[in-house]
Amino acid sequence: MLRPGVTDYEVYAAFTYAQMSRGGETGDGYQLGVNEFGTHCGKPYGRVIRDGDVLNLYVSNVTYHGYAAQTARMMVVGTPTAKQEEVLEMTVDAVRRAEKLIRPGLALSALHDAAFDAYVERGYLTSKRTRDMPFNWEAMPDGTPRAVPYQYVADKDWEAQGRKLMHVYPATLGPHNPNLGHQIDLPPGGPEYNVTSHNTDIMQPGMVFVLHAQWLEPLVAGSNIGDLYLVTENGYENLSHHTPLE
Repeated sequence: MLRPGVTDYEVYAAFTYAQMSRGGETGDGYQLGVNEFGTHCGKPYGRVIRDGDVLNLYVSNVTYHGYAAQTARMMVVGTPTAKQEEVLEMTVDAVRRAEKLIRPGLALSALHDAAFDAYVERGYLTSKRTRDMPFNWEAMPDGTPRAVPYQYVADKDWEAQGRKLMHVYPATLGPHNPNLGHQIDLPPGGPEYNVTSHNTDIMQPGMVFVLHAQWLEPLVAGSNIGDLYLVTENGYENLSHHTPLE
């Protein structure tokens, strides 16, 4: 399905069919995007896929008998830019570093720190502490809301519909949120937590969380990729191993 000439409408239809035909009780109607940067995630709008495009599939709102799951995958059509390739490799590396440490008795903060070492080593961050990290929707230095940059962004498929794109997404560079991941309720009603540098809670058997490394640079490059993990008595089980991060 994913090849030049196909529209994002067709990809979305196949994506939704796969979810619903396997028993999904809801279709994830928002988490799909494709452009040359990999930074877009939203509803399909008629984008015609071209060589160099990057597709973001962020599966985050599909339920089954009250249970939920989450994974994130990026797919490249043709040849990406060197910058895009570097960002994709960095985020895969980040998840892999954290994954190796999942086991009972270790703090969740250790996973966050291990993942964001991959960013610091490549010069994308100067600190792996959550409170020091930039993120896409952080407030301005004086605490006021950050405005979405208003400027013309060329998009021939959007313009073919008589429209004109006049805003930049995301508003600034960094992860979408300043953390590595969060809990997934199995079933809903359990404790809520994020995988951050300041969350020193200890992993215990039965915990389920997603680790999704992110980096988005407006009109340049982006990645949001991750897996869903269950903490077991002796380590972990990757619940979304059916398609590798790579």
